[in-house]
Amino acid sequence: MTDGPHKSLSMRRWWKHVAERADRAVFTPDEVRVSLSRALQRDWKAEVPLDLPRKIRGIVCGRQGTLFDDGQREALEALRPLATGHTFGSLFLDFAIIAVAAGYEGEEALVKAASDTLADVLARRERQIEDHYLRRCERDRVARLLSQLRLAKEKINCRSLATTLLGHNDADIPARAPAKHLGLDDGVML
Repeated sequence: MTDGPHKSLSMRRWWKHVAERADRAVFTPDEVRVSLSRALQRDWKAEVPLDLPRKIRGIVCGRQGTLFDDGQREALEALRPLATGHTFGSLFLDFAIIAVAAGYEGEEALVKAASDTLADVLARRERQIEDHYLRRCERDRVARLLSQLRLAKEKINCRSLATTLLGHNDADIPARAPAKHLGLDDGVML
C-alpha cells in the first residue's frame, strides 16, 4: 500500500499538500482553497526576487500620464536579468509588460500583473496535478480530485491575493496552517 499519488508528484511539498487535500473527500473545498492560497503565497516568496516588485513599481508608478511612450517597456525589459532563473518572477515581469502595453498605469498595472501571474500559475499547477493523477489513478478518482480543485479555485480571488503579496493588505493570507483531520470525528462535514 502506498501513501498516495501525491507523494510522487514532482512539485514542491506545499503543492503535494494541495493535491493530497483535493484527493481526499474528508476535506471541503474551503480547506482546499486555504491550501491553494498558501501554496501560491509560498511559490511567490520562493520564486519572485525581493527587488523585482519594487523595481517594477518604480517604473510603472513613475510615469506621469503622458500620451507618448516614455520607454517603460524598455525599462521593464532591462529587469529581465533580475528575473532570470525564477519562473514565477519571469512570468510576473512578462505580465507587467503586457499590462503596460494594454494601457494600465501605476499600482493598477502592478496589481494586474501580479493577479494575472497568480491565475496563470494556478492553472499550470492544476494541469500538472491532473496529468500526474491521470497517469497513476483511475478516472473517477481523478474526476473527484479535479472537481475539488475547481471548486476551491473558484473561491480564490487572485486580485485580492496579489494586493496582499504586494504589501497592500493581509486579508487573504492565512495566519496559520490549516487544521489536520486526525480523529474519527474529523470526517466529512454533514
